[in-house]
Amino acid sequence: MPAATILAIAGAALHGGALEAAWAGAATFATFGAARRMLADRATKGSLVVVPWGVLVVTGGDLRAIPWHAVRDVELDVRHGKDGATSVVTESAVTVSTARDRLTGIAAGSVGLESAVGNRERWGAESACPVAEDLDGERAFMVEAASPLFADLAESALRLVDAPRDSGVVAPVMGYRGASDASSWHGSSMRLRAILRSREVTSADPRPLAALVAARIGAVACIPDLLRLVSAPSGFVALVAKACALHLGAPLERAGALDEVAAFVPPEDLVAATAFVEERRPSVEIDAEPASQSA
Repeated sequence: MPAATILAIAGAALHGGALEAAWAGAATFATFGAARRMLADRATKGSLVVVPWGVLVVTGGDLRAIPWHAVRDVELDVRHGKDGATSVVTESAVTVSTARDRLTGIAAGSVGLESAVGNRERWGAESACPVAEDLDGERAFMVEAASPLFADLAESALRLVDAPRDSGVVAPVMGYRGASDASSWHGSSMRLRAILRSREVTSADPRPLAALVAARIGAVACIPDLLRLVSAPSGFVALVAKACALHLGAPLERAGALDEVAAFVPPEDLVAATAFVEERRPSVEIDAEPASQSA
């Protein structure tokens, strides 16, 4: 990803520190690893970094994560000047507001924050959406806010795979002597891809469960869809997508390290996701359309 743009915070600063904000372009973001290094470099004076899953603030060496659903507003004020006869963006003022803070950053030139301004409400809603315990997104997993969920959700996915007929969605077509193979799971793989790609608003988000089921059945065809979700506004959705993509064999440089989202998920979920990645990959792999069979 490109280097992040540094914005010096203007006006009121958190705890009296001179805050800085970072943004990495209109369509991409600073990775948490890059943000963490930037935060460490500036820990003595305070820093603020915008990442796909929210905003990171460090003051006095303390790290605070603000998920998108806690961000109330993002404002962008672009100031123009002249470079000879050409009008250019000379400065950008960015204001991020929460229930308790209002942080305004100034940067030279353009910072590409238009997507955050336009999508802040949608990102916030997606970040706040509860995780579904079913693949139709009708029932939310009942856990307290900020409670670990990865291990329980992985067990739910395993139960769906072990008893596929009960899922209504995940079901192999059994072959000779009841055996199933990659082609018999293909229909399920296609259904899971549709769930992972869906932008349909449901009562709860079924994508984490679909991702874990895909990983359990070895649906490598789902890897591109999982890679698109590693920058999802929800830190938990991103963690699950990363873990499942890596479990299925996606390269680390594409999926990104799990600890990129560490500040936005419970530590128990990070441990469980790490263990899931390290499990043996399933023996059944679905990576293409099933071969046509002659009559």
